[in-house]
Amino acid sequence: MSNERALVTCAALVAVASACDREVFIGAEVRPDDAPDASADADLPDAAEFPWSAQHEGGDLAEWSRVTGPVEGGAYGPSIIAVTNERAHGGNHAVKISITLDGRSIRYGKLYREGPMPTRARFSAWFYLPTPVEIPGFLNLVHFANPVVMLWDASLSLRNGRPELYLWNHVTDKAFFQVAPSRSVPIGRWFEVAILLERTSAGSRLQLFQDGERLVEIPDSGIQPQEILHFNVGVAANDVSPSPLVLYVDDVAITPLPDP
Repeated sequence: MSNERALVTCAALVAVASACDREVFIGAEVRPDDAPDASADADLPDAAEFPWSAQHEGGDLAEWSRVTGPVEGGAYGPSIIAVTNERAHGGNHAVKISITLDGRSIRYGKLYREGPMPTRARFSAWFYLPTPVEIPGFLNLVHFANPVVMLWDASLSLRNGRPELYLWNHVTDKAFFQVAPSRSVPIGRWFEVAILLERTSAGSRLQLFQDGERLVEIPDSGIQPQEILHFNVGVAANDVSPSPLVLYVDDVAITPLPDP
């Protein structure tokens, strides 16, 4: 992977790497000594900015582009992103992403929020895959970055013939898969992907959940307590079939967690 420590651009934010031919770990990671602290002096968000959510019931993407204080958002690849009433997790509308892949270059359709985030928060989204998928490469669903580098992904890979969620650390180029017995994502049914991120001066715990079940836990993700965060959901992929690949996204939320 080439752009991990470059300035984050639209392309770099979604240029997520495959876990193929990389060092793979199952279990916890020790925080890298050189983890970046890009914005230690950043202001923490006002309480009025969170919780934030997008249900798409207005029939558009206005919830994503809304500016609330220092937090803003939008879309990457908007030509392949549309709000539809074909199906929805809650209400009558959801986001439909339809993306054509050539097996080589990375294509993406992403929705994002960026700015100061709660130091303890649950980042969640509901996804729907209408047809079975083959994933020779990777299929990214959730991505985190700061203003300098890409940080963590929650992506799908084909393991034991089934699409399964795993975490990818862009700083260390390491994948963290589920401990057996692993859980695959369903086809033709909504499933929730949630990241719990608890950032403190003593460490930043990151946990990956599917439908309320914890799949992977990282005791210290290396994400600093006051880092500006970029959070996006949708599709970033290179070699996935069928093509066009269709994915629905709904009920995305950033929810502060109470103090322990």
